[in-house]
Amino acid sequence: MTGLYNLVAPIRAGVALSVADAALAQAARAHIVAKVHDDLDKQVAAAYGWPTNLTPGEIVARLVALNAERAAEEAAGQIRWLRPEYQASRAK
Repeated sequence: MTGLYNLVAPIRAGVALSVADAALAQAARAHIVAKVHDDLDKQVAAAYGWPTNLTPGEIVARLVALNAERAAEEAAGQIRWLRPEYQASRAK
């Protein structure tokens, strides 16, 4: 897996691969893995209502802030159940 992701990272960053790495990337289907990661990142950003061009640091900052919000809500007794009919009945 490390070898694959050592190819995926430069592909996602738009860095040109050497001839040898390009051949490995082709054999490992690294371009497909890179595309799937890009598509997943876009869908996750959309689920949060965030822009897709955030830096990793901005993503972490937003997640930390969101976690603090949720912790405060839960401390106040507000639970955001994903499946209330299933989860809430088991939390009692």
